[in-house]
Amino acid sequence: MDTLPDRRSVLLSVGAASLAIGTGHASPSRFAALESALGGRVGVYAMRDGDPTVISNRPNERFAMCSTFKAPLAAFIHDEIDNGGLDPAKPLRIDEVPLIGWSPEVEPRREQGIRYMSLAGLAHAAVVRSDNTAANILLDQIGGPEGFTAKVRKFEGSTQLDRYEPDLNESRPGDPRDTTTPSGMAALMSRLLFQSGFSQRAAATVRSLMIDSATGGKRLRAGLPQGLVVGDKTGTSTNGLYADIAFVETGDGRPPVIIAAYVDAPLADGAAGNAAHQEIARIVAEGFGL
Repeated sequence: MDTLPDRRSVLLSVGAASLAIGTGHASPSRFAALESALGGRVGVYAMRDGDPTVISNRPNERFAMCSTFKAPLAAFIHDEIDNGGLDPAKPLRIDEVPLIGWSPEVEPRREQGIRYMSLAGLAHAAVVRSDNTAANILLDQIGGPEGFTAKVRKFEGSTQLDRYEPDLNESRPGDPRDTTTPSGMAALMSRLLFQSGFSQRAAATVRSLMIDSATGGKRLRAGLPQGLVVGDKTGTSTNGLYADIAFVETGDGRPPVIIAAYVDAPLADGAAGNAAHQEIARIVAEGFGL
């Protein structure tokens, strides 16, 4: 078996493989090289509204969402705010809920004796810093995982959330809980962030949060050309699931490119997972002429 450094070397060398553009997909050889290097699965779906080009690999297979669910969660929260169902300034207790690992906004506040955060502040923490405790508090505002899934069903049929943080990150093979498909997540984010039928103010707010996200600098963003406006939300398990969902605005009046990328590679480390996302971004950039 190759060592992880060898895997990364192979991973970074597959960029010269061929690419087919049009209504089809990236050449299977390019994604096959990624999967061979990683020893896992690579799920990708990239689309642009009104454009026949699609870049995909395993588009309808299930992958654990991990923290990528926080972007649509924030969209649902801000939609409720805009529709008058929730008050963005309402103080919510942060000191009476279990503190989940990786809570970089909630934990220091609790240590300082701060007992409340606003709804808008929690949404910011969940997307920009991927705060897990904030996400759990937000879920309770819309009926928990079941409420989240019910809202998703208005837009697409594959994404489902079943548990709270941290259990939703289990990423067990064959377990449909807390999973999505690349095609389903891409469709969901396209509809929530850029299409009519959803609160436009909520969509703009979440796009801004994703642009400000601090966790994705080494994933899809790092493989895209500079000068583009990119928003993303990452997700990571403890057993080799590396995810990133993103939109890319080119500033030329065309709709954005939506990318949903899920790398399920238990044998790969974080550096290899990041490198896989950078290669996916390069494939997508070439396919769409970014």
